[in-house]
Amino acid sequence: MVPGWPILDLAKAPEDRWVDMVAPKSAQINTLITNFKHIAGSMSSGIFKLIEDNKKFKAMAADTLDAMGEYGKEIRGIAKTTNISEEDVLFMNMMYEIEDGVGCTAILAQSPNGEMFHARNLDFGLFMGVDGPHEQWQLAEDIRPLVTNVRVMHGGTELYNTTSYLGYIGLHTAVKQGSFSIVMNSRFSLGWGALLDYLSGSNRTGFFATLRARELMANGTSYDDAVAIFSRAPLLGAAFVILGGPEPGQGIVLARGADELVQTRKLSDAIANGTNFVVQTNYDFPKDPFFDNRRTPAEHCLSERHNAAIDFAALFTTLAAHPNRNKLTTFTA
Repeated sequence: MVPGWPILDLAKAPEDRWVDMVAPKSAQINTLITNFKHIAGSMSSGIFKLIEDNKKFKAMAADTLDAMGEYGKEIRGIAKTTNISEEDVLFMNMMYEIEDGVGCTAILAQSPNGEMFHARNLDFGLFMGVDGPHEQWQLAEDIRPLVTNVRVMHGGTELYNTTSYLGYIGLHTAVKQGSFSIVMNSRFSLGWGALLDYLSGSNRTGFFATLRARELMANGTSYDDAVAIFSRAPLLGAAFVILGGPEPGQGIVLARGADELVQTRKLSDAIANGTNFVVQTNYDFPKDPFFDNRRTPAEHCLSERHNAAIDFAALFTTLAAHPNRNKLTTFTA
């Protein structure tokens, strides 16, 4: 166990699980939500109409939180602790589905002796407001103080470790020791239909991708389980699901739509062709646009300097270099 990491104990009542972690960050969570609502409303007429009709959204949020079971209770507990409305905390927890400016870089890699690595940068807030005095993206500035490592337990049993944002109950980054790891990257789509259907109750077949990831980390037992589950689980929008395992060759990128598997890329295939890594950003391979091509520089750095000796330092050096580390980067893990 890593000393000092806060613990999310799933044996506690859902309303009480996050209390100690979010209470000291109430003001920062409120600032993020306020700015996010303002900017998100300008991106989509559907989202704008939703958040402007306070009475309708409040009723819709209450019904949605009921439908979310324990996760809804966790959000209600956070709302009560921070003195922020339930609908606003729910809105924060829709960030992944709403904010298509979540730009990320994920790397799956294998060392010459078969040691497996899974690394990522999480970038957040592209085109989501500008903090002029600091020359930064507003939401990236707002969310960085909320980054935390969390050890997820059930009583005395460790389930997995995650790096996330306080106030946000889903996960984008997690590892289950000896079993598998997961990274979620946005797959740019600009489509909110499935999310709005879920909120209205007209279609709740899909579910939040980052909460699907939580279910997987809590209940999945192997890399093969993880791949099978996320290859078919209905979601509320597009996503890249990057999964790693402890055994040589175990690593895969799943390009997902809400209801279908669009593309797969396997680490074992790359290794067979002499490349000991796979890099995934936010675009279907190999369609990274010239104005946001973070994949090619990362691949060049790894292939030219580190392919024969992949290790922690090689991955960190790659992710710390421009353009993979940029003004949107909120953490490296």
